[in-house]
Amino acid sequence: MCLAPRPRGHGAGARGWAARGRAYRAHEGIADDLGTGVTVEAMVFGNRDAESGTGVVFSRDPSTGENRPYGDFLPRAQGEDVVAGTTRTLTLADMASLLPEAHRELTGRLALLERHYRDLCDVEFTVEQGRLSILQTRVGKRGAVAAVRVAAAMLADPATALTPAEVRARITDEVLARARTEVLTAARQGAVAGAVARGLARRPVGCRGPSCSTPTPRPTRPPTSSWCAPRPAPPTCTAWGSRSAS
Repeated sequence: MCLAPRPRGHGAGARGWAARGRAYRAHEGIADDLGTGVTVEAMVFGNRDAESGTGVVFSRDPSTGENRPYGDFLPRAQGEDVVAGTTRTLTLADMASLLPEAHRELTGRLALLERHYRDLCDVEFTVEQGRLSILQTRVGKRGAVAAVRVAAAMLADPATALTPAEVRARITDEVLARARTEVLTAARQGAVAGAVARGLARRPVGCRGPSCSTPTPRPTRPPTSSWCAPRPAPPTCTAWGSRSAS
């Protein structure tokens, strides 16, 4: 978008640029004599040499919520080679072996971005001749179980310090329902799923079956048939063979 109030040029195109520029400045409260905004970008090449590469990484595991970076790395490549899915990528552990300095710097940048955005981050990066460049960062998508675990961890972490209201806004009833479904599905399929929460048992017993958070007491009803009524005492029996003398 052109911000110059009086662009160089003639004709309808120049007049259109000027009109849009003035409207944008008025909307954003920018003075007309402030100058034209300019964006300067530098190109980095992940395919330059053996100390170059590119990748996509989440600051935490988007499937489980585990607090460890999770992503893909591809040496001697550009970003489109990773996202296209046409090339087999390496893990971040492989990146740590190939480019240890860049990997350590990336881990530190991920922690910094999480503290800034106070959320799980999805990051695109490129390494050119051993030098790390962060290309793009956005809040990362995640599964329902991961959403619950990440929110709970950031609530307890003083570096992010989410409030209970912020956690509740992120973890809606729909997310909680999907998280329960994911846990139950994994259990039925025999997968080992970590506990979403831990508690102290009321008594040392084991049980299985559905849980009930708001139990309703069973109503007490009077007996509805003679079968349920108390049985009368048996009659007194006379011993056999006891006859009175005639």
